[in-house]
This record gives sequence, C-alpha cells and structure tokens, in this order.
Amino acid sequence: MYIRKKRKRYYKFFILAALTVMCSLVLLFLSGNKSLIKKAARETGEISFDIISHKRLNKFWSNFAQGGEEQGLMLNPAAVEIRKLQPEYIRIDHLFDFGSLEKKDNEGKSYLDFSFIDSRVDEIINLGAKPFLSLSYFPSFVSPQITTIPSSLDSWKKIVGLTIQKYSGKNYKNLSLVYYEVWNEPDLFGQMTPEQYYELYKSVVEAGNKCSNCSQFKIGGPAITTLKKDWMNNFLKLVKQNNLRLDFVSFHSYQIDPEKTLWEVSELRKLPYFPVSSEVIISEWGSMPEMSPSHDSFFDASHTVKAISILKNSNVNKLFAFELKDGPDPEGKKYWGRWGLLTHENFGLNPKPRYYSFLYLDRLLDYEITPIIKQPEISTIGSSDGKTNYSFVLANNSEQESILPLKLTLNQLPPGKYVSNVYIYDKTLDPQIPQGGEITIQSGGVFNLNLAPHAISLLELSRITACLAKAEGESQQPYDMSARVDASGLPLIYPLNQADNFRSGKISFSFKQLRKSGENRKYFLFENGNEKSSLSAWIEKSSYLQYLHFKIPNSNEELKTTISTIDDGGWHHFSFYFDKDKKIYGLKYDSEQSVSSFSNNDFNLGNFIFIGSNLLQNNFSEGLIDNLEISLNNNVYYSENFNEEPAEE
Repeated sequence: MYIRKKRKRYYKFFILAALTVMCSLVLLFLSGNKSLIKKAARETGEISFDIISHKRLNKFWSNFAQGGEEQGLMLNPAAVEIRKLQPEYIRIDHLFDFGSLEKKDNEGKSYLDFSFIDSRVDEIINLGAKPFLSLSYFPSFVSPQITTIPSSLDSWKKIVGLTIQKYSGKNYKNLSLVYYEVWNEPDLFGQMTPEQYYELYKSVVEAGNKCSNCSQFKIGGPAITTLKKDWMNNFLKLVKQNNLRLDFVSFHSYQIDPEKTLWEVSELRKLPYFPVSSEVIISEWGSMPEMSPSHDSFFDASHTVKAISILKNSNVNKLFAFELKDGPDPEGKKYWGRWGLLTHENFGLNPKPRYYSFLYLDRLLDYEITPIIKQPEISTIGSSDGKTNYSFVLANNSEQESILPLKLTLNQLPPGKYVSNVYIYDKTLDPQIPQGGEITIQSGGVFNLNLAPHAISLLELSRITACLAKAEGESQQPYDMSARVDASGLPLIYPLNQADNFRSGKISFSFKQLRKSGENRKYFLFENGNEKSSLSAWIEKSSYLQYLHFKIPNSNEELKTTISTIDDGGWHHFSFYFDKDKKIYGLKYDSEQSVSSFSNNDFNLGNFIFIGSNLLQNNFSEGLIDNLEISLNNNVYYSENFNEEPAEE
C-alpha cells in the first residue's frame, strides 16, 4: 500500500512538472511567434533595376536536346509547340543505331542508307533550328553492342566521314555550322577511359578533316555525364599533345543547385590543358539526372530561371535543356517524371511548367539591365531593347507555402505613356493571359507582384509615347498632335543604349515657340545626359536678335546662327547632326545651314537625351515639338509624331 501511494504521488508530481514544462514551452512559443506570424505573412520583397543597358544579353539557352525516347521521328508531332521556343540548335543522339543504316541492293552488296538520318535532320531544320549531332552509337555492323568499341574503327570512320560530308558538304545538304559531338556520355555508355575515348575522338577528327568542299562545321566532345576533372583533363592533355582540333568542350550538368553548374564551368576553364579558344557547351542540362515528379512540376520551372540567371555571365557558349518531349509511359501515365518540356502526344502533348519558363525567357530583349537591389529567394533577369521597351523574367525559388508580395522598381524610367503586361504562372493562373494595360509614368516605375512558391513571371513594358501633354500638331489635321514642353510639365526623355558605340547622330524636329517674345534669356531645345560635357542646342534672345546654338561634347567651339522668325507664331524646322569619323557637325534652321569641323572625337552621348529641356530640367524651350526623329549610326533610333488614333466607332 505504501509503495502504491508513493507511486501515485510520483505520478501526480510528474504530471504537474510536465504541465509546467508544456506551459513554459507554449509561452516561449507565443513570445517568439510574432516573428513566425510575421514570416507567414511574408514581408514585401524588393527588387530594383537601373534601366540603362551596358551590354548585350547572352541568349545562350535557346538550345534543346532530345533523348532517344523512341526510334521514330520524335519532334514532328510537337512541331507547333517547339517552334514557339525558337530553338537555335537541337541536339539528337542515337544517330546511327536507330533505323537501318546498312542495306543491301539486288545483288546482295551492302550500302549505307542515310534516309532515316536525313528525316531526323530535316525534322530539326523544319523547326527553324540547326542540327547538333551527337555521333552515337555503333550500328550492328560496326560493333555487336552499341556501346562496345570495336577492334577496328575503319567502318566507324567511314560512317562518320560520310555523315559530315553529307550534311556539311556544299554539294549535298550544305548546312552551315553543324556541330558534331563525338559520342554521348562515354564515361557511362561504354565506360570508356579518357584514353579509349581519345582514340574514338581522333578517328572522327581524321574523318572530318577529309571533308571536301564543305561549309564550316565544328567537332568537339567529350559530353561526359558531369565534370570529372581528372577524366576531362587527361582527355584534353592527349588532344593538346597530338595537336588535334577541338572546337568545343562539352559536358552534362544536372544539379539541383545551379551554383554547382557555375562551379563546374569555372573549374573546367581552370584545367591545365583546357584550350582557351574552344567553346564551352553544356549539351545536356537540367535539375536532376534521375526521373522525378519535379520534372513535371513548378520546381523545374523556377529552377530553369534560377539557373539561367546564374549562368548567363559564366562564359557558357551554349546550354542545351534536356529534353524537349517525354517518351510514352509503358503504364499509360501522362506525367511519369520524365525530363520533357512536353508530355507525349499519346497523352495530349501538354506543356509542363518548365516549357513556359523558356517561352518567357524568349521574350527577353537584346540588352541586359542589371538589378541593383536583389531579393535572395527571387531569381530575375532584366532586359531592354536599348530604348524604351523592357522585359523581365522572375521566379520565386522559395520553398515556403505562402505567397511572396514583391515590389519591382525601375529607376530612371523615362516619363510617358506605357503599355504593361504581367504574366504570372502558378497553380491558379493561366501563363498566357496577362494582367495590366495602359499606364502613365511620371517619375520611375513601381510594379507590385504576388508570386506563389516556384511561380514564374514575365513583365513586359513598352512606352507608346513620351508625351504627357499634347497640343495641335503641325499639319492641323484631325488626330495630328504635338508634344507640349514647358516648365509646368516634363521634357521628352529618350534613353541611349550604352552597349553601342555611336559614331554619328542626327536630331531633327518641328518646333513652334510659345514663350513670350519679350523675354531675354536662354532656352534649351535639347541636352544629352552627360553632365560633364553635353551635346546640346538652345535658343538665346538678346535685346534685338535671337540666336540658335549647337554644341558638341569636349569642344569649346559651337555653331551659332540668327533665327529672326522664331517668334512669328508658326512652325519651324530644326536639324542637328554630328559625324565623329568625318569630324564635322552642323545645324539647319528652315533653309539656313551652318557646318563646322571639330578636332576631339572622343566623346559619348551619355545615358539620355532630354528634348525640350536641359539635363537638370530647370530650363525649358517653352513650345510645341512635332515629327521628332533621332538617328544614330545612320539608323532611325526614335521616331515620334505624337498623333492620336481615331476613336473606334
């Protein structure tokens, strides 16, 4: 009895202690739960871009690989969907072991029939792409096993030589810049040593060098499964020692963390025998090499954008996404963890989320603009056409379940009227239906997005007019409008693409003066965005005369002409031009011209040209501008007449 009572007291004590600990833990949890609640609500993330572009965007990702999922033509059934991806190159393997390459004529003599390979190459060309041919694997008459190196490579060399002659020969297909990659994953398929692979590679180079009257083509390899540094370096050493051509070095990279692929590229280029003149090509690339539900999910979509954003400045020349299309599942499933961007046509040929990543990436423009404020869990790539069109691709790489509010700020965005389209693809939103419309921007642009985990987004912004205030145009016809520039509004601002070297330029427009004729002062017609030394033109009125001035950067000289009729209430025509190579600059006012020379042609045009104002926006021309045209390097860069479209009935 005593023992039992003692146990009961112990049980009561234990329960009391446990309750005390639990209460303490609950209080501790609640005291810290403010931060958890705050985290669940997801504070707004911020990304900020400087909209000036300084270099071309390397669109190295517009290449795709197709594995040997089927022995027939795999791409034709998905032709419509693949063309939308605008592929530059398409890589195929199983070139020689699919189809019947060796046939016999009526007399029983063997000959090589390339009709099936022709159909596969034509399939690529018909999709608007160039062929990237993985020279694999051995046909049965070369080796009893498709990955077993035969004792003699003579038959192999014959096949390869005919292949190169057929597709690169000017008297045959005459395809320019076909890539011939020697084998596919030799460290796996054939389990070759670097020395064994080198002999295979050398045989292809020898066969290719015999190609006569051929268009330019490229030979390379080794297309190993991942960057095995010792394996790769030993192969590269043999290539260098024997002075063999190696136009490109290729390997495969399937990494959950794209930083590891970036590391692989960096380590490859550091190898002692890496040929610095060779291209670096990742001829198969994805998130993971094994089958996985991730390949059917939004994870692969966001992973693609993240990888591209990391690798775009890594000196990778070409990146091949693996693969375009799933094979058919033996169990009849539409989604079965294969790597394709598209499901098989037997199950509806549905685009997977990763497919739309590439559609969005293809909408990026020619010049890269870089973020100055980043959000760790958001991958983003910004672009511009060098003028006033912008495109951004974003992906939320977060594993958190809550939606991330995101503020995207575009610094120095010129004022004007824009059309914005925002595409967001997640489990609830259609990737092809945009949100947005026409907007007016006066000082910078701010866009608010809500991105679910692993969602991808495309933001496109296009300025439709720089004018925020309009008046009657020069022709005085219906819907003919002009831009009003005065101190009550904003100037017309036009970005200049700093990735280009402008050797010549011309600025012309019609102008109607509105300021009071009695004022004696200086009025700017335009000034460029270089604060230290500007390209500028202005009107200056003295007591009796008015003068037009034009000055180029880095020069103490300026052109000057009298414009006595400027305040007659009518329209007048201005034109200003310069040519660095000829070292001349000139102006034209109506029919009056003035031309002069200059000595120092080492100047740039800055980031912007302000029309109707100076750079500081404290001195306006006070008038109307119509039929504006800015030409650079003899090409029309901007052309605006500020007209309005008639209303639809």
